Amino acid sequence: MYLDYLKSFLKYMLIISIFIFSNLNINTTPVFSLTIDEAIKMAHEYYPVLQSRLKQSKQAKDLYISSYDPYFPTISIGYSYRNAFDTTLHNITYNKIWDTQYSAYVGASYRLFDGGFRRSKTKEAYHAYKQTENDVDITENDLTFNVKQAFYSAMAAERVYKVARITEEIAQRNFDLAKARRQEGVAKLSDVTQAQVRLTQSKMDTISAQKDMEKAFSNLNSLIGLPLSDNYTLDAEFQTEMMQYEIPELQDVALKRRAEVDKQLHELEFTKQTIKEQKSNFWPKIDFQIYYNWYDRDSHLDEHEAVLMTGATFNIFDGLGRYYRVSAQKEALFASQKNLLEAKRNIKLEVNNAYKDIERSYANYRTALSLVNEGQVNYDQAFNEYKVGKGDIIALLQAEVNLARSRITLIQQKMNYNIALSSLERALNKNEFNN
Repeated sequence: MYLDYLKSFLKYMLIISIFIFSNLNINTTPVFSLTIDEAIKMAHEYYPVLQSRLKQSKQAKDLYISSYDPYFPTISIGYSYRNAFDTTLHNITYNKIWDTQYSAYVGASYRLFDGGFRRSKTKEAYHAYKQTENDVDITENDLTFNVKQAFYSAMAAERVYKVARITEEIAQRNFDLAKARRQEGVAKLSDVTQAQVRLTQSKMDTISAQKDMEKAFSNLNSLIGLPLSDNYTLDAEFQTEMMQYEIPELQDVALKRRAEVDKQLHELEFTKQTIKEQKSNFWPKIDFQIYYNWYDRDSHLDEHEAVLMTGATFNIFDGLGRYYRVSAQKEALFASQKNLLEAKRNIKLEVNNAYKDIERSYANYRTALSLVNEGQVNYDQAFNEYKVGKGDIIALLQAEVNLARSRITLIQQKMNYNIALSSLERALNKNEFNN
């Protein structure tokens, strides 16, 4: 009696302990949901390439600000002490072998004219800075697309895994039905064997789908800065509404918004300024200087003078280099003009292809949706026919395979359609395409 009571007590304590520890495990497991906007924000805060682009842009901005220095005068001060050995006969006779000189000065100099050199250098620095800003914009645009692509791929992989589990349950159902009919003596052993083979294959498909889902989440995690093994729920749904636009209008929008075009325009202006920089070598340089000097043979510096100077320098001939440098920059200008045309051509083509992908993926989505409905009807019919002995196991298993494939195809086409929309968003350099 006592032993029976003790066994019952231990049994209940074991059940309670399992329940408590299982709840503790659930409560300590970090589970959160992630929206696509949150993923994009996390990626923009983490992505190393983007952070590098931002620092390069800050560096170029500092260099642009520093390029204004030549517009200000240069102010300097100096102090010197000189003790020279004089070997002239007169100085040796009067014991003045050492000639000592103390001097100090404060002065300012300013370049009045330089043929446009400093102006062109400042504009070069400005256009170089704006190009780094364009690089930031390009990186942000590409990163947004990559995050959306990874997000939609993870959504699709998660749904494919769920379909694989449902398919495995259906295969188990078919196997149980074939085994039951075999026990009743109305089905052949080959029916059970074939259903079992299909069940085993569906289990393998489930494992593959699970690993594909884990890889898809790892890919997304690597972009947003989370550990590769982190798990969470994706708070989003696939968009399935068709958007109608005119391709020429979209191309015009893209040409106005894409940073690649703006970057080439700044490159074009940069090259124009380098031509002006090289042409400044054909002009004289005019400088103005003012100094106040103190000097004497001792440190009292009793002698002093003020000096004002204005001078011009011009290199009449220093070789043929400055002529060829101008010619070289003119060739670079021609190349920049062609690069601008090429950038516009690529953007127009990108918009056109992205919209064609939208039309194709949406048509495939509508077709896949019909296939799922037809596949479900076909499977239900095959299952009921086999259940009452009017159908064969081959038709049932094939209907089940077709249904599973149609469901996976539907998910993939939804993913393709949303990725195509994101591709058009990137082509338009717009984060919110619906707006």
